[in-house]
Amino acid sequence: MGFIFSKSMNENMKSQQEFMLMNARLQLERQLMMQNEMRERQMAMQIAWSREFLKYFGTFFGIAAISLTAGAIKRKKPAFIVPIVPLGFVLIYQFDLGYGTLLQRMKGNFRIHDCVSFGKCLLGTMGELFNCEIWGHASTHCYSVSLEHNK
Repeated sequence: MGFIFSKSMNENMKSQQEFMLMNARLQLERQLMMQNEMRERQMAMQIAWSREFLKYFGTFFGIAAISLTAGAIKRKKPAFIVPIVPLGFVLIYQFDLGYGTLLQRMKGNFRIHDCVSFGKCLLGTMGELFNCEIWGHASTHCYSVSLEHNK
């Protein structure tokens, strides 16, 4: 009689474990989707900020370049033109961030690999095998940041 109860309890426990495992995977998938959405929103906000900054900095750069060039010609000192160089680098960087492909190039160089599986995860560009264990338990989510090597 005790054997019948223990057998049914083992089956119930096994079905509950499978249910909990399914719920954990579903929750992690939703977390990953939410994290990706938040990352995309942050990148969009960064691009919008860069475009807004570029408007003001571009105006400043234009006025500064004209004024420094006029001052260099008027006083016959080419040293007045020197500040245009670093300001030009900042302007080009902000333009590339706002309207160019800087973020896509950065994402291409560094990839964040998401893994949604229990136990061991195959991550990285060179095929390293990482064990996704955190706090002694098999994790359902692990990250690896790898540098892409251009050949």
